[in-house]
Amino acid sequence: MRRTIGAMLVTLVLSVLPQVGWAQFGGLVKKSTYDTKPANQLIADMEAVVAEAEVGTLHVWTATETVQNLVKQYAEGDFPALTATWGEIRKSLTEAKDEAQKAAAIELSAKYLVEMAERKKAMETVLADPARSVDIKGKLQAPEKEQLAKISANLKPVPEKDTALITRATDLAAKAAKITAELGVQTAKDPLKAGDYKKLIDKLNALNGEVGKLPAELQKQVDSITTMMANITKLIAD
Repeated sequence: MRRTIGAMLVTLVLSVLPQVGWAQFGGLVKKSTYDTKPANQLIADMEAVVAEAEVGTLHVWTATETVQNLVKQYAEGDFPALTATWGEIRKSLTEAKDEAQKAAAIELSAKYLVEMAERKKAMETVLADPARSVDIKGKLQAPEKEQLAKISANLKPVPEKDTALITRATDLAAKAAKITAELGVQTAKDPLKAGDYKKLIDKLNALNGEVGKLPAELQKQVDSITTMMANITKLIAD
């Protein structure tokens, strides 16, 4: 009989609690009304910008390597070599299975930038010499000139796209700062959700670090493309 009465009391309490929202029990399971959709949408937008920039950079570096290799085969003297292509490095970064592999790929990417800077300088030196420039132009085969012309055509719209990405990245970085601050305030108001908010804040901070670098990197890319297209014109113009 006592067990039956006890069970009835438990059932009665449980049936009443949802109606009062647990408010009279310290609000320990009070449901958060904070909307995290803007933060999640911003994360998606930032990831999209980073991915678009990465794909564009891959195309630009690949085109640069191709142009350099065409010039290299007809240029006299030493021409700095690449330890790995940007495509290979990007694949290593994407497929890294542990921190050691990721660190090795990052180290290789840093080395690539140094080597590429040396190669660009070497090519500028070669093409700045009128005699050598004319000599290389005369040695280029028709298919090679066609390849250079195609590369130039493909690169033509990139500066405008990069400029648009710079604007988007700048806007997203500003939004990230605002939403991160809002999440910090909300964490204090809703401590039971602190873990969830921290995940969003950490993700936003990590992405903001990547997005924040894009404007400067993309501007350098625009300048590099402009120079390369001028060099291509020098090599294929009639």
